[in-house]
Amino acid sequence: MYHHDYELMNRQSYIDKTSSLEKGIVVFPSIYIEGSAAVGKTTAVKMLLSKHKEVVSYCYSMTKCGTNKKKTELKKALKDILEQMQTKEIWVIFEDINEILSEDICQILKSFVGKMPDQGRAIFVGRFCQAEFLELVWKRDMELIPQTELLFTRNNIREYIDLNHVQIKADSIYDMTGGWPGCVDMMVRFADRSKDAKELRNLYEIDTYIDNEIIAKLSPEEKEIVSLGRICPWLTGELCSQIGLWDNASETLKQLSRKGIFYYNRAKEYYVLAKLFQKKPEAVSKETWLDLGRWYEKQNNLREAYQCVQKAKDEKAYRKFLYRYYDKIPFSDVRYDEVMNWYDTRPEICYLRGMYSYAHQYFDNLQEEIDRVRQWKASTEEEKYKKTEIYLNLTYANPNVSFQEWMDILEEHTKGNVKYRLYSVLGKGYSFLCGIRDISGLFSCSKKEENHFAKLWKISLGEQEWIAYCMARIDFYMETRQSDKLRDEDWRMLYLSIGQSLDDKIAEQYRVLMWRFRLAGLYLLCKWPDLEGTNHAVEHIHWMESFLLEENIDVCVRNTEAMVNLYSPWWNEPERLSRWLRYSEERDGMQITEDNYLEMHARAKGYLLLNYYDKAERILERLLPYLQTYHRYRYFAECLFGMAIVNWNKERKGQAIRNMMESFLVTGNSRYAGFYTRYGNSGREVLEGYIEWHKNTTPEGWHRKKKYNYGNILRMPMEDYLEVLLRSAKKENKISVALAKGDDGERLTMMETIILQSISKGLNNTEICEEQNLKMTTVKSHIYSLYKKLGVNSRVQAVNKGKEMGIVR
Repeated sequence: MYHHDYELMNRQSYIDKTSSLEKGIVVFPSIYIEGSAAVGKTTAVKMLLSKHKEVVSYCYSMTKCGTNKKKTELKKALKDILEQMQTKEIWVIFEDINEILSEDICQILKSFVGKMPDQGRAIFVGRFCQAEFLELVWKRDMELIPQTELLFTRNNIREYIDLNHVQIKADSIYDMTGGWPGCVDMMVRFADRSKDAKELRNLYEIDTYIDNEIIAKLSPEEKEIVSLGRICPWLTGELCSQIGLWDNASETLKQLSRKGIFYYNRAKEYYVLAKLFQKKPEAVSKETWLDLGRWYEKQNNLREAYQCVQKAKDEKAYRKFLYRYYDKIPFSDVRYDEVMNWYDTRPEICYLRGMYSYAHQYFDNLQEEIDRVRQWKASTEEEKYKKTEIYLNLTYANPNVSFQEWMDILEEHTKGNVKYRLYSVLGKGYSFLCGIRDISGLFSCSKKEENHFAKLWKISLGEQEWIAYCMARIDFYMETRQSDKLRDEDWRMLYLSIGQSLDDKIAEQYRVLMWRFRLAGLYLLCKWPDLEGTNHAVEHIHWMESFLLEENIDVCVRNTEAMVNLYSPWWNEPERLSRWLRYSEERDGMQITEDNYLEMHARAKGYLLLNYYDKAERILERLLPYLQTYHRYRYFAECLFGMAIVNWNKERKGQAIRNMMESFLVTGNSRYAGFYTRYGNSGREVLEGYIEWHKNTTPEGWHRKKKYNYGNILRMPMEDYLEVLLRSAKKENKISVALAKGDDGERLTMMETIILQSISKGLNNTEICEEQNLKMTTVKSHIYSLYKKLGVNSRVQAVNKGKEMGIVR
């Protein structure tokens, strides 16, 4: 035991993670700081003590304290300290608790905590809190500080980067390290070598630091689990037992999860090795990869099974796997470009090559694969069925085959009770109405044609395809202001997709439903939170969001985040949109692909809602050609409207009118109304300008007597349709977050918008600092600028002005 006066050198370069320690040490006699090596435990204690100069501190290392001599020394030292505590404020730090302490030592420490006077405090610092100390926790004599309290947040990393005056993206460091302080520090220090977090992670200095300072200090069992985690996509106790590890591997996985080395996926009930500790494994035998592949396949985890079989480099096993799962692989978030070099004319491989060509816009190659399938000679009924099904799927994906042409192909191949599958209606999107292809044509027609298409779809395709049809119908009918005509079956399918069960049969269906259906259900709920029959929509949105984020599939996570953040203003959480756009600006320059086109669409729309026209324009210029290529008319029409808003506000009004004309031409008979009305003041101004231009160019249509019983907007003349859009836009503007100009003509920045929204929620400056992780001077500066731009002098006036402008509710 020795007295230790903690001092921090260069304290300004540290991030303060002592808030949870401060709260615990005030309320409880002792705290236990639990965390892995190099997670910042000692630094946090040093910073805590440096704030309390009035305290006398003693430190005792618990390394090798099990000998009788050490026990005697410990008892005597603690007895002396208890006497001093009667007259002094003393804190005792028990550090280096890296191994399981004996029962005798635990009893000595527990007795010490129980005898401490009010001014005494004990701080325990160790890798894990063993069961003997839980009694203190239960009796409120100890507060447990988990490792998560010490990890850096994204904002902490941004602050640390600023303190060290380096140029590197905070988000990339956070994604790589999970906020592990020691590793964040190393990456920031070496940021001059590379701006890529993955490259920094693989530097010799950092890789050795992780191995020596973190991994080397694990138990042999834990090290073996980490090695296995570097091979397997994810682990469970059952998998560990299956391949010959010990039976209690589940407990070891739990311990590693508490240490932050593995993440536990609650929805899927498995463990994933944290990205920071992933590295290329040592040589793995072909047999091991194939065994793992078989295990994952048996558990119906196709993506993981595919990855293992692919790594086995056994072409025969790999081909067999592709033949079995050809229908799922293109949408499983895996790479399969090897098939492009195979001289194989079987329909299964043609389908894989065709979908690869579809994703990379090689449409001539896609047509060649369609021709190969059509010419392939089937020898059995099963082969004939598979050939037809694959042909239907490839033509469904081909943007050069029109909607009507494809429906004719479907009708041509409809025979008796035979039902075919569409392997994916949604693709990598979240709207069944406009997924792999735009199917608005199912509904933008006469009632007779719609009924014919519905009957053909139902008798030719399977149950999941019918769910997709019903959800597309909901989307279209809501977009075209016909919600009163939705059927009970449509609502039933919506409830199924969002997990709001009506009976046991639906509950069972939901359990086996793919995440894509859930994503589509969440999209409808986000877009129309007031859907009839959906109770507690916002709570359900948050529940589904957390569920989908656990899927561990990149496209699912990206689309979920984009969708929920984009539509958050419609359920009174506008700050989410501003924060999402601000914290992920580096994504704006991404190449548009099937994996991210909807995320980019959401980003462009979000920028338009906030009146950041330059940012929106840069995305739309790349997004429009992409959507046009794939004939995704629903999104193409909306993006043309978005470009019209950009051009109108940049005083390019002639071009804006041309954008509007093209948008309505693309919309055609579909007569969308929803997206034209949800762009706030900016969207309303463009609609008013277009209507004025339309009146001047075609005056005869505006002077005739109006008819008000059209039944729906699909039957209206263009003039009446435009007036409906304008009325709806004025109504929707009340809940829009689009920012108008301030009194001095300047626009609010994103941070000013977020701070105004925080003020409207009643937060004071200190609370805003904590919520946004900003300095007080920064918050005051933003508020001063905010007042100046809005022409106000108080918070109440700012909030009222914000409500007038549609910034806050």
